[in-house]
Amino acid sequence: MVDDLAFLPPHQPSWVSGFHAYSRCLSVKPGEEVDLRLSGEGRVQAEVLRLRGDKVAQGEVIAVLSPVQAKSQPVHRGSYVYVERGLEQAVAFTVEVWFRPLALAPQSGLISQRGFGLWLEEGQLCFSVGPRQISGGQVSLKEWHHAVGCCEGGQLRLYLDGRLVAEGEGAALMGGGPLRLGALTDEEGRTSALFTGDLCGPILYEEVFSSEVILARFLEKNTEPTGPCAGHWKFDSLGGLPCRDVSVAGRHGKPVNYPIRMVPGPRRTEDSNWHTYDPAHDPDFGHAIRLMGDALVDCRWPVAQTWQVPTDTPSGQYGIRLRDEAGQVRHVYFVVRPRHPRARLMCLSTTSTRVAYNFRPFDHLEYDYGAYHPHPRYPILGHLHGVARPATGELWERATVEFELPFYAWLDHHHIEYDLYSEWDLEADPSLLDRYPVVAFAGHSEYWTADHYQRLQRFVERGGHILSLSGNTAYWRVSLDLRNRVMEVRKHARLPAAGITCDPMIHAAHHHQLDGQPGATMREAGYPEWGLLGGLSNGWTTPPLEGPRAGYQVLAPEHWVFAGPRQVDTAPPFADQAAGYETDLSLHTLVARCGPSELNRYPDRGGRPEPDPDQPPDPAWTVLARAVLPGSTVLDIDNKQFTGEMASEMLLREEPGQGLIFAAGSVLSSHVLGKDAGFTRMLFNIMERMELEVPA
Repeated sequence: MVDDLAFLPPHQPSWVSGFHAYSRCLSVKPGEEVDLRLSGEGRVQAEVLRLRGDKVAQGEVIAVLSPVQAKSQPVHRGSYVYVERGLEQAVAFTVEVWFRPLALAPQSGLISQRGFGLWLEEGQLCFSVGPRQISGGQVSLKEWHHAVGCCEGGQLRLYLDGRLVAEGEGAALMGGGPLRLGALTDEEGRTSALFTGDLCGPILYEEVFSSEVILARFLEKNTEPTGPCAGHWKFDSLGGLPCRDVSVAGRHGKPVNYPIRMVPGPRRTEDSNWHTYDPAHDPDFGHAIRLMGDALVDCRWPVAQTWQVPTDTPSGQYGIRLRDEAGQVRHVYFVVRPRHPRARLMCLSTTSTRVAYNFRPFDHLEYDYGAYHPHPRYPILGHLHGVARPATGELWERATVEFELPFYAWLDHHHIEYDLYSEWDLEADPSLLDRYPVVAFAGHSEYWTADHYQRLQRFVERGGHILSLSGNTAYWRVSLDLRNRVMEVRKHARLPAAGITCDPMIHAAHHHQLDGQPGATMREAGYPEWGLLGGLSNGWTTPPLEGPRAGYQVLAPEHWVFAGPRQVDTAPPFADQAAGYETDLSLHTLVARCGPSELNRYPDRGGRPEPDPDQPPDPAWTVLARAVLPGSTVLDIDNKQFTGEMASEMLLREEPGQGLIFAAGSVLSSHVLGKDAGFTRMLFNIMERMELEVPA
């Protein structure tokens, strides 16, 4: 992978008060170690829990670890590009860069090294060579600007958007040492004054240019060198060096703190056609890089303590509960996957949703951001989220665990064997699917990769079965960097809605840097939820676990799922209280309720074109039952939202020669298992058809 989160040049630290903990382990096998990384003061007690009940608080203590002394740890915020070898010396040189600021700061570097700098100071452009500095012009936010600084014979000139804004005396460059794109260097040689915004095509020349040439380059929005150069950094490589120097000088840069790539440059400022657009075939895309002065993908704290998982530990959902001397409690969650796969049922924990929902890792206004909480300095949602960040136990992050716990408790109660994995385990080893006839997931399986979707499609086509007790399923498309433990999601849309960024800064910036494919929702990227699971999200209620709920009305009482071998009482309410928080329903029902799509999307990548809503429903799918929740936030097929009656449908797919698919249609489906006899008996009937051993 092109990024390396182990790489950190000297960098000004930030200190966060409070008690914090995390692990880089999402899953482990028996015999492996779980790492704990802490920041705080005083002694910390830790207990290992097997999470076997409906709530994290019901976890069973299976081990008590030795107390450990916590120490406050720094974080190093801000993304930029580090170039190890800058310009050594030059009597004449020019520095040129296109930039688009998204937030202003007292100082923010554009390009700098020992000996010279080009930066912004309270929105004014500044240029220095040696001890001399000139400044002039004022920049606007969210617009591309062109900056050029020239030094020749002890004279400095500074241009902003093709216009000379300052000139004065300077000195010949006597430099060397590292160069930084998007930052300055403090007196101790550390990265400081980080830029929040976009950079495109920074160039260094060992010559100067006339005012006419500089004006022409601005008017033409030219990002290519005008002649031989001593450094020209491009950010268009997805598989190789992401910040390579394409000049003969070979001053290749290294990204720090995961800068955001696949951002269009100054020649592409309009929105793209989201059903045909491909940056690889757009000569105007420009490949800029987005830098965030508060980026924090990995805390980089040292290991404070480890726990070795006993070799006889059963597969399941686990956690470590940590308590400091002040009584503050933190949890670290992880999956123990099987040492030797033996069950017929493979369960997938909703790992990617958990990473996305950890959007307040520090509970600190200046440090928190994520998929549902914008950056403090500029309101961009989504992008790059690392595993190596703490969690404060905030409601939404904890809920992602508690959404799925009742399913495992129910399986354990009925002695139904299962092997649990994180979703990222399947990403790392697709052959895992070859060992199981049934794949199940419960709770909130909202964030999917394209590979996850397509692998499960092939799994069903060769006879594998899917049991989905999820809602809002396969909604956002993500891509993964497994080595760095980073997830990418571009939460962009062109229509304002909760949980997305709708802004000109996202025009044509919806392609992922990790795999080069379009992002946003699965359906917009060409992987419609209904192409696999029959349904799609219809909306939400809040709060997640304690909000409104409803039961179902059975629509197909004569279907075999209700008839046997276990007779099911289908009188309403069926699966009472199982519909809630976020729900799915069939495409045809949604279109009938909300109207057809008005937006184009990328062509379906699974070979299944979008169904025609005017035609009869696919006969392979049966709508078994439906629930409605009035007064909800409702989504239509284009993700437009309004207040109305949200619906949830239980769907079953039976295609000759392929596996069964059951989709329960609600995040809270598993929460009524064992409480609603009819729903439990229906699931037993379905699971038996899926060749699982279940109670008689």
